[in-house]
Amino acid sequence: MFVVIKRRYTMVNSDSTAKELHAIKSEHLDSEDIFNGSFTDQGSEYLENCIAPGNVNSNIYFSSNDTLFSSAKNTGLQLDSPMASDFIIQNTLIETPDLTSSDSNFTETKGLNCNQGSVINQESQVSNFSSMASSPIDSSNAHFPITDSYKSRSIYSNTSNSKHFKTFQLLNISSSSENTNRDTITPNSKKTNFLNYGRVISVSDLSVEKKIKASHNTSLGLNIVDKSTFTSYKVSDTPFKLSKQIEIPQKSLYTTNIQEDSKDLSTTILYMHKDDYQEYCKSLKSRYMQLEEEFLISLKAGTNTEKFVEILTAITFEDLNCDIVRHSIAVLGFCYEFGLGVKCDYAKSERFYKPCAIKGNALGQSRLAFLKKYGRPGIKIDRTLAAKWALKVKLNSESSATSWLEKASYVYGLAEAQYALGLCYHDGIGVNVDDKKAFQLYLKSAKQGNSRGQGILGYCYGEGFGVKQNKQEAVKWYMLAATQGESVAMYNLGYCYEDGIGVARKPLLAVLWYRKAAKKGNAFAQNSLGYCHEDGLGVKKDPKEAVKWYQLSAMQGYPWAECNLGYCYQYGIGVKENPAQATYWYLRAAKQGHARAQHNLGYCYQNGIWVEKDEKKAVMWYHKAAEKGNIYAYHSLGYCYQNGTGVGIQLKEAVKWYKMAAVKNHPPAQLSLGYCYRNGIGVEKNDNKAFKWFQESAKSGNALAQNSLGYCYEEGIGTPQNLKLAFHFYTKSASQNNPWAICNVGYSYAQGIGVAQNLEKAVYLYRIAAQMNHGRAMEKLGLALLEGVGTEKNEEQAVMWFKKAAEKFNHAPAMHWLGVCLERGIGVEADQVEAIKWYQNAIINGDSTAIERLRSLLVIKCNDVNKNNSSTLLNSFDVSSAA
Repeated sequence: MFVVIKRRYTMVNSDSTAKELHAIKSEHLDSEDIFNGSFTDQGSEYLENCIAPGNVNSNIYFSSNDTLFSSAKNTGLQLDSPMASDFIIQNTLIETPDLTSSDSNFTETKGLNCNQGSVINQESQVSNFSSMASSPIDSSNAHFPITDSYKSRSIYSNTSNSKHFKTFQLLNISSSSENTNRDTITPNSKKTNFLNYGRVISVSDLSVEKKIKASHNTSLGLNIVDKSTFTSYKVSDTPFKLSKQIEIPQKSLYTTNIQEDSKDLSTTILYMHKDDYQEYCKSLKSRYMQLEEEFLISLKAGTNTEKFVEILTAITFEDLNCDIVRHSIAVLGFCYEFGLGVKCDYAKSERFYKPCAIKGNALGQSRLAFLKKYGRPGIKIDRTLAAKWALKVKLNSESSATSWLEKASYVYGLAEAQYALGLCYHDGIGVNVDDKKAFQLYLKSAKQGNSRGQGILGYCYGEGFGVKQNKQEAVKWYMLAATQGESVAMYNLGYCYEDGIGVARKPLLAVLWYRKAAKKGNAFAQNSLGYCHEDGLGVKKDPKEAVKWYQLSAMQGYPWAECNLGYCYQYGIGVKENPAQATYWYLRAAKQGHARAQHNLGYCYQNGIWVEKDEKKAVMWYHKAAEKGNIYAYHSLGYCYQNGTGVGIQLKEAVKWYKMAAVKNHPPAQLSLGYCYRNGIGVEKNDNKAFKWFQESAKSGNALAQNSLGYCYEEGIGTPQNLKLAFHFYTKSASQNNPWAICNVGYSYAQGIGVAQNLEKAVYLYRIAAQMNHGRAMEKLGLALLEGVGTEKNEEQAVMWFKKAAEKFNHAPAMHWLGVCLERGIGVEADQVEAIKWYQNAIINGDSTAIERLRSLLVIKCNDVNKNNSSTLLNSFDVSSAA
């Protein structure tokens, strides 16, 4: 292989007469490697960018008058052995003597970075080159051999006075099998041989004498300088105007999981000349495009593509600011995501997508938007980040998310690209949403046997996305993909068997497919398997096993699993009740925009569950959930506006939110709306509408609505009176352990309402409801014990129940009867002053029948004292205000 340097060098003879020597570019025969030097300092002789391939004997000549000289062929530079692709490029620091000085002592020795100013040749013979400094150079016929043979990583230096030395770089080629200079950062790329462009921004360019502290070695062999060289210069200085900053990735950039918002990537900052940088990027792009075409053709033909991945890996260690490098990184990520030329590795694909996406590559951004939204084994779901990446794609005017996918899809028919491009049209990433285009691309991918294309095609048929809905066809494609091991299709197939979509409902088969997908790490399937174990669907009910699967899914960031796990911790399902953990998992899911978790987190703030009670924050989270259409949040907002929780009381606003949830068949909201119509809260009172909404809620099995409906039938509210239906609905509600209904069933037995009278059953039911802390049941049980109706008379127990209902539940009739007992000394020592107090409390809480008892008691007290004292007594009890 022959390579000629095309650069202008200034040679100065002993008479300080400058003569320009030119190295003329010629055709290179075996490689496309062109190595470029740079201008040298005026008044010094520099031999820059001399090329010395490892273990290759080389004769290097410079000629003037455009004449070429060589011992073998008429070329400016001859490499006797072709430079194989297993060489990598390396920059090495060198110091050169000032050849105008007479005390220069220039020697050749063998070794690595010799600090004694020597480079020993292969035969370990030392040749003295001191005569070079004083001997005049015949510029008319300059057959000037720089050296006869070099060892890899040779350097020049001089042991003389340091004032005679200037520092510059020697571009050196070394075998990749050897260790590189310890001061260089070298991506160990194998078998890569690209065009090399690069010019040192040298000390002479800076017009200062300052050593370049470090050099860098890349797969393209860039002749570049460490950033530390310029630490004392401003951006406005001339060197910076001529230089281009480049960022060379360190190995850790692709081996660690960097943060999406990271600004400090693991790179080495270096500089090169702007003119050379343009050529560098142009050459990279030219070579990459040629390789890409070969790669896509090979994929279509089903031939080996591993070599392309190796070369692509080498390019990833070039300048991150170069468009084609960022694109190459994204394509390499795509290869790992879909197993093209390498084993499929989702986590590794994410590690490649991130750096190029951070640097503005839209293809990488679009893939991250998808992976963070839906997840894959090894990639944690984060829908907040997914939305951010999608937004970056939308705002990206310098890079296209779809151009490469379109080329690979339409020109080369790459099934994986067709699937990925379909996703862009599906979610509107980089393009407008187009369900028909998405479907057609999925279909093309699926027909080529791509399992992911088949799986998503099944989804389209199942949901009627871009095609007429056909659930049986959906199952067919799910099955094709699932049998190829596609975990998403396995999950969807399980869902079909769970709900009977396109197939007969078979919970056992649902669990089977969920388990297959879950074991592959599919977060959706893990959550569903947890649900099956929690509810006993197709498997024995096992709350602990449910929590296990919820945890596995939640750790992968799946928001439904995070919310479900929080619920388990809140109510102690399969795990010890832990409100702190409940709030933690709700918060994680809520931050991802999960509506139900946002609602549940609002509930935690409203009630102070492991967080400081903050009703305003509760309303904020309810609103966030409501914005996503969560009907629970609609109802909760209605409650807040009705009761002034975290907001001012706004009854019309409350009714608005109740209606929004009620029309979506939310039973609690239907009940609340019925209550508003029943009592004229925020709307005009309307018993017919109240009955209608109670009835709608009761149809869904809401226990409170069933009880309210029973009351409507009992009293004839909004419907003709029907005591049997009243008893029927009371009983349905009571069967769900509603203490209100249990008490009402007891009252129906006591009074014979819609059923034959049975006092013993009445007392039995009163006692059950009373033990469930129902105030009215306590009062009814107290009356039965007080009078001995349906049970043995027990005045002390009667007082105990009256007092409990009065003190703990502010039950007005119980207050009244407690006052009676205290006034008359029934089951308790008589205390008329205490009796007066409880009569007053009963009146304040709405029991108007206590007014006459209070007046009667006060009259009695007045007759027991003299007139003056009675006036004082009457003034001490404000009967009128209580009434």
